[in-house]
Amino acid sequence: MKIKTYQITFLPWISFNKVYKIGPILFWPYDLMKNHKITDKEVIIHLDKYFEQFINYEGKKVNTITICTFNDDYLKILNSTEIEMLNWAINSLIFSTLVPQIKNKILHQNYQLSIPNSDIFNKFTSNFFPGDNTMPILFEGRLDRGWKIGELCFQRPWTTSYSYGEPNEELVGIFNKFMHDFKNKDSKRLLQCIEWFKYAHRSNLNVSPFSKLLMMAIVYEIFFNLQDSYGKKNKFRKKLNDLFEDEEIKKEVRKEGENKEVELNLAGWWANDFYKLRNSIVHGDDINIKDLHYNSRISFLDVADLVMLRLIILKSYEKNFIDKEKINSIKRIINILNKICTQNNKENSKIKVKIMDLSYDFKTIYEVFNWI
Repeated sequence: MKIKTYQITFLPWISFNKVYKIGPILFWPYDLMKNHKITDKEVIIHLDKYFEQFINYEGKKVNTITICTFNDDYLKILNSTEIEMLNWAINSLIFSTLVPQIKNKILHQNYQLSIPNSDIFNKFTSNFFPGDNTMPILFEGRLDRGWKIGELCFQRPWTTSYSYGEPNEELVGIFNKFMHDFKNKDSKRLLQCIEWFKYAHRSNLNVSPFSKLLMMAIVYEIFFNLQDSYGKKNKFRKKLNDLFEDEEIKKEVRKEGENKEVELNLAGWWANDFYKLRNSIVHGDDINIKDLHYNSRISFLDVADLVMLRLIILKSYEKNFIDKEKINSIKRIINILNKICTQNNKENSKIKVKIMDLSYDFKTIYEVFNWI
């Protein structure tokens, strides 16, 4: 009789208190929900024994196993397309978890706060059948079949740090809609660029701070479809300048060349300096760790994270992926302002952006950046 093989994909170092759904992928806490999600008791017994091999810093079994499943088919062997969607969902979950914590660090100017990195979302996959004592494991592209349960342990890496809370549910909901819309070029491009966000937020042990900035630059190149090698910096800074067009954001004039003066807002000049730094790293120029600081407290990477957050929110408004209640609330505010001042009818799009900036604390972020 042919033995049925199952597959389990899981994140052993981070756990949540509830189920999160991004596209067809469900993320659920194993210890809290295993009896509800898995009906076959033999599978539970096998997985309980299997997960004992994943230990914390003290050598004790972790209680942070998060299972990743495709819809309700909890032990499905995924094909290549489904694996790609799983990876997009994990990357979206990483962004939804890390960026709100980075945002809080900047807003509260708590620069000593240790923010988790994407290593905490290490993904493991194993094929098994109940009662089998072997321990095949797929991790970071390497498949190892030579071990049996009880012969080795996987200890939580020191590099993972800790996460201080659940993912932002609104961002999870937004990425869920992008996932369902992945056949659209813009949506797929956003999901692809978030993969590079993951790489840009690995631990310093795995990725140098200079490489992180390069990877974050790739996020923007994919997002804005900056394909031509010539003039990328100027195209990038113009896009940021235009997307942050607001009379409150300071403008600055700089000299370029002998006789040319260029005026941009400070968002545009950040993009200019960010990409200039990217070019210096690529070309092997003499730079040091201090050059990665945007100012005395904030790094270029910090700014890049929060600017990307705003771009994703803007794209979500554009595609009506924002919660309906929030959209209706903005419409009501605009209608009231239009009644008070008829001139507002010509400026509805700008008013909408201003309300969005206030709703998501972006205006306060600009103040911390010293942009306003």
